[in-house]
Amino acid sequence: MRVGILIVVSVLTSVSCFAQQAATVLDSVEVYGIPDERFLAGASFTTVDSALLRQQRGSHLGDVLATQLPVYFRSYGQGMISGISLRGTAPQHTAVLWNGININSFSLGQADFSILPASAFGSVKVHAGGGSARYGSGALGGTVLLASPEAPSQEIFHIAQVVGSFGQYTTEAGGGITAGRWNLHTQVYHVQSENDFKIHALDERQPHAAFRQMGVLQDIVYTLADSKSLALHYWYHDADRDVQPPIGQYFSSDTQQDKNHRLSLQYKSDGPHRQFTATGGYVRDVIVYQKEALITRWTGNVKEAFLLPARIHTEVSAEWNHIRADIDEYKQYPVEEDRFDFMVSMQKTVGTRLSLALNLRQPVVTGFSPPFLPYLGVEYTIVKRPAATFTFRGNASRNYRVPTFNDRYWKNAGDRNLKPELSYAAEAGWRWTWHRLTVDNTWYAQEVDQWLQWVPVDGAYIPRNVRHVRVRGAEVRVYGPICQGVVRVIAGVNYQYTRSITTEAPPNDPSLDRQLIYTPEQTASGYLRGQWRDYNATVQAQYSGRRYYLFANEADYSLDPYSRIDLSVGRTLTLGRHGLTLQASVQNLLDEEYRQYAAYAMPGRYYTLQLNYQLNSISK
Repeated sequence: MRVGILIVVSVLTSVSCFAQQAATVLDSVEVYGIPDERFLAGASFTTVDSALLRQQRGSHLGDVLATQLPVYFRSYGQGMISGISLRGTAPQHTAVLWNGININSFSLGQADFSILPASAFGSVKVHAGGGSARYGSGALGGTVLLASPEAPSQEIFHIAQVVGSFGQYTTEAGGGITAGRWNLHTQVYHVQSENDFKIHALDERQPHAAFRQMGVLQDIVYTLADSKSLALHYWYHDADRDVQPPIGQYFSSDTQQDKNHRLSLQYKSDGPHRQFTATGGYVRDVIVYQKEALITRWTGNVKEAFLLPARIHTEVSAEWNHIRADIDEYKQYPVEEDRFDFMVSMQKTVGTRLSLALNLRQPVVTGFSPPFLPYLGVEYTIVKRPAATFTFRGNASRNYRVPTFNDRYWKNAGDRNLKPELSYAAEAGWRWTWHRLTVDNTWYAQEVDQWLQWVPVDGAYIPRNVRHVRVRGAEVRVYGPICQGVVRVIAGVNYQYTRSITTEAPPNDPSLDRQLIYTPEQTASGYLRGQWRDYNATVQAQYSGRRYYLFANEADYSLDPYSRIDLSVGRTLTLGRHGLTLQASVQNLLDEEYRQYAAYAMPGRYYTLQLNYQLNSISK
């Protein structure tokens, strides 16, 4: 928190730096269709800087998001399973989409951020808040949108090597080429770590926590005509890790392997007032933990975007998913399911100040009767001047989540009669921009009914719709450049306060009127990045308040608040088409001892050194 306060002070007190540089004029680009941000008017969207993703090679996506947003990650250790908690919800309430395909595990219900490399994506966007009407099942707390690179890059080839504490080695290489109508980009990566950090509480090394990851990404875009294209995106990821044992256990031998094949083939046709997109996808997820669990998915989506009279932007789409699970522990083998979604999205700009958005979705799921899902959003710019704007925004939505395959089919536990979780969400806020500094404030509320929980019954755990959860909260974000002269500085601060309370539960349930476990009331993060000539420096901080790990919310069974600060400094040398970057980083600068799950240690202070080489195309 103290670091966040210092960053705020820096933002508010920095009025000038050095002589201003000349303005840079960028070439204009015409884009048909409208982005998700427009169809979700009134919502909170964050786009992660792609340069930051490249800077954090060797880190997973959760490490980046934890410093850019007021979110909390629940991790069983460095390199272990890591789930996101957005706006007081659980990890299974955030949908993660890769090129439009939901890559959450259909058995566990959540995405594991520890196997999502930060530098594997061309763009990363985060939508906070209810979004099932736009993104489907599971998008109660928010949605993370991952996309492959779209436009040709000046980069022909790059290679990066990272070495760090605890036997960490990361190698990444990639390159792209444009030849006629073809645009190709390939990237490979390999990450490994012994992960034998020192456990402060025991003054000994963490045993059995090594991990290794490797992957290949291939993107091919063929331009059929000036306004038509065919794109293929393929991503293979292979992870092998020891399962880190709780503190004090020394003889664990559990391991887990993940193998993921993800394929997307997309045809797109653009026009001045119309865009047609057809996408087919294939996902094959294998998890080996004691036994192999295989889930295969085929998906198809057709979408037509066009302009109605009165300049109403409209998008009509239909989506199909066929899921097959081959898992020995299920009551029936195999399990197959079909899901269909029919959507209409509309956006209207009234004058130059008012934007209205409506999303309507009707899911159809084998064995369920999903609800009709609407989303209504509004934005109104009260002040609109060249140097300042003030915008009010708000939205309301209905959201849902289908129970996972584990919830329904696990032997001696699963229940096919479980109900989908259903929520009603609303938020309101304002955004003030002065020059390039932005202050964004949001109040949000959500009622989640039929909350699913695995509960103890006769000595075993079984899934049940046992709770009604009420979420109330507020978040503040301040970000933007504070110095644009010879020295360039950009900063951001995020703060969130959330109460996620169980308001209905079975008799004698200790969770009644208590905060959800592993859900901090307060989270904060911040960053300060500066550049002078060829040199750059970055300070990042994150804070999490107290988290209870038993439903009764007793202080003796809670994790203490913690703050973590990371520092990096680097230099980039450019000679013609060649670029060389050296970056040194200190993670957990203050050597803070903390936990994200009870009894699972996290590393103290550690170091990384990164060397990048880049070859660019000849400038025209």
